[in-house]
Amino acid sequence: MKLASNLLPFSRGIPWLSRTCAWGEYMERLSKRFPLCLPTTVRWTTRSGTTEEKTESRDVSSRGIYFFLSEQIEDGSPVEIVINLPHEIALDGRSRVLCKGYVQRTEVMKVNRVGVAARIESYEFLERNERERLLSAAKGLKNVSG
Repeated sequence: MKLASNLLPFSRGIPWLSRTCAWGEYMERLSKRFPLCLPTTVRWTTRSGTTEEKTESRDVSSRGIYFFLSEQIEDGSPVEIVINLPHEIALDGRSRVLCKGYVQRTEVMKVNRVGVAARIESYEFLERNERERLLSAAKGLKNVSG
């Protein structure tokens, strides 16, 4: 919890880094986790089609992200995650990151609240006007899994 206690005094007045972010116990890992509650959009494909949900992250590392969904996703499922970075982090104006990866594990927290740990395999910074490319990527994700 050393990292969290160092960051928390700095977090006053910064809504995306706060004590109210439900991130649980901090554990030592191969890559450091940062307790960042960031607006996130998650897209995944099931047998019945592609689903997209707006949510928030609980923590982020260079290798993965933990977030919450209203329904469970199968372990190993491919996911696309768009993270909206605050301007304090994205100084060059590119405020969204598209991460591609897969679900490592899920935890049912309570009804309509499932914690999802996803491994990030690749990422790219998105320019502001990339809506068409994101829609195209969603169709590609559906074609790969189907």
